Amino acid sequence: MKRFNKKHLVILLMTLLFLTACSDESTSPELKSTDDELAELFSQSTLPGISYSLVDGAGIKSFGTSGYANLELGIKYNEDTRQSVASVSKAVLGVAVAKSIELGYFSLDTEINDLVPFEVNNPDFPEKKIKIKHLATHTSGIVDDIQFFFATYKILPNEDLGTETSKFMINTLNAQTGELPPMGEILYEYLSEDGEYYSQTNFSDYAPGEGYDYSNVGASLLAAIIELKSEMSYKEFVNKYIFSPLGMNGTSFGYPANENSNLYSKLYFNKSVSYPRYQSALYASGSLISTVNDLSKFLAEMINGYNKTNYSILTGESYDMLFDIMYTDQVTGAVHGLFWFREGNDLFHAGNDLGTVAKIHFNTKTGKGFVFMTNSEIQFSEDAGSNLVSINNILYRLGDEVN
Repeated sequence: MKRFNKKHLVILLMTLLFLTACSDESTSPELKSTDDELAELFSQSTLPGISYSLVDGAGIKSFGTSGYANLELGIKYNEDTRQSVASVSKAVLGVAVAKSIELGYFSLDTEINDLVPFEVNNPDFPEKKIKIKHLATHTSGIVDDIQFFFATYKILPNEDLGTETSKFMINTLNAQTGELPPMGEILYEYLSEDGEYYSQTNFSDYAPGEGYDYSNVGASLLAAIIELKSEMSYKEFVNKYIFSPLGMNGTSFGYPANENSNLYSKLYFNKSVSYPRYQSALYASGSLISTVNDLSKFLAEMINGYNKTNYSILTGESYDMLFDIMYTDQVTGAVHGLFWFREGNDLFHAGNDLGTVAKIHFNTKTGKGFVFMTNSEIQFSEDAGSNLVSINNILYRLGDEVN
């Protein structure tokens, strides 16, 4: 795996997270019915498609779509359309961490060097040890090198490597086409002093727990620790303790062999060009594939867990820990539980990746929430800026409904 030597690329995830944190002040027009107004907002956009649900503790209250999951084949979204949901993966990881603590694998204050087979230390603060809670709140000091991170992406076999977007991913982002090393091996190469991609710049200039850097690498390291302690892959762990108990049958990390491709949304650079199918070797932090239906089941469980009614996959004490405020960053304004963000009464996680944006969100006061996904680009295409504005407007309207 080669290091990408282009200029630093800007990831818009934090912009998405905080511009769309739904508050009581909405920028949307005077309210119409939810479906009517969302359809109008979509019609004014250049988004290929959107899919959403409104959720409470009993499950989906309403579901809606506009546009297409696959423009070329004329396939519309439905509640079981499967799509990458990017960093919404970390909301699942937060639950996996809480379950691991229940199982006695570690505590929030466990030092990670007691758990991993190689030393991970910030070279500027070798005496300050990174703990589980630091990884789960992005305060470990582990920094994403964007050049390295995109080089962990793999275009899947049988995809057309001659398209504009495939060439962009390979030649500009340095995405790979061959087999990539396992997640743990990549993390060793990046974080161990003996690793091929180790650098002091892989760490921040603050001690663990004393600053904030949103880190996919740090999140992936926590998933790798769960693998080590559970003696099963992270994919197996979350399927056993989260997906199967909640009946999330359309959710996975990866595209199962011989799966009907029409079940999956295509991801679009713009309405004329789609991305090839891809995944990251650091899959736990951002390669979850799910459906509005499945994420609504997950969100209903989160609402019930918060309210201590009809919850099933964690104990009440674990839900308290999952959503407890563990860190507030004075610079970005980020307020964190176990990977979950909080703003006022709102608990949420959003994500974006190449050709996809998603969000799950609920209001702790009303006990209502929403799931949202779109197969749209907000990073690199000419439509990226207008797409982000359109998505924000739609999310604000959904926020009106839950608030």
